[in-house]
Amino acid sequence: MTSPPDLLLNGLRCALQVSRTAGVPRASPPRFVLLDKATGRPLWRDAGGRSHPQPARAAMRELAQLRERLHRRPRSGRTPGPATWAAEAERALARLGIAADLPQRRGLAPCPEPPLLRAFGCDLAGRPVWLVPAAGQAWLRLRHAAAAAGLRLQAVSSWRSVLRQETLLRAKLAAGRSLAQVLEVNALPGYSEHHLGTTLDLHHGAGPVLEESFEATAAFAWLQRHARGFGFRLSYPRGNRHGIAYEPWHWRWHPPWSGI
Repeated sequence: MTSPPDLLLNGLRCALQVSRTAGVPRASPPRFVLLDKATGRPLWRDAGGRSHPQPARAAMRELAQLRERLHRRPRSGRTPGPATWAAEAERALARLGIAADLPQRRGLAPCPEPPLLRAFGCDLAGRPVWLVPAAGQAWLRLRHAAAAAGLRLQAVSSWRSVLRQETLLRAKLAAGRSLAQVLEVNALPGYSEHHLGTTLDLHHGAGPVLEESFEATAAFAWLQRHARGFGFRLSYPRGNRHGIAYEPWHWRWHPPWSGI
């Protein structure tokens, strides 16, 4: 017998079917998931009809909210305003003792979390690569093209919640680093491109990760020539206006209609 949670998840899955990109090959069956924002772990997942444990009440409330947001989505496809994300980012900055106007002074754009994410394989650590569907499909095409050129591209990290970003900053501050030092390598909570579900840290499969030495690899040279054709852009080149250190591994997908 189908339980109420199953019916709710099935309704959410059906509502999402209309937003799929037609004609894009998939490496695995579609998976629509609900994530715990604090841990990034899946609370519910559809993976070919397998059964799942009963979710916590908090998870069920969030799932119901997601369903409501889908039903309220206007014809243009735009989602409701990011009021919840904005409040969460504001609280995170306050807990860290960071002035609320610092993101604007550093030229950082708000990065709202997406309502839904899908898993597109695993990263180097065996964690799911969480991305919004269009970015994930572009990632699969990019990786396939690199493989056809004899290169191996792997994700090191993907989506990251506001709470997770806060945790990363808090740990580095507790280790004795100054805020200025931390902000050279980490964006503020609410302003990290990893919140968007469109951003990946990449690696060529051997050697150290998240190091400037990635610039000297054949994989990086290939990305410079071909990544734009798949919608991916290098976010933090040398001397960028945000004051963030050069990150040759950090690539963000931009929709074709963004004009970027």
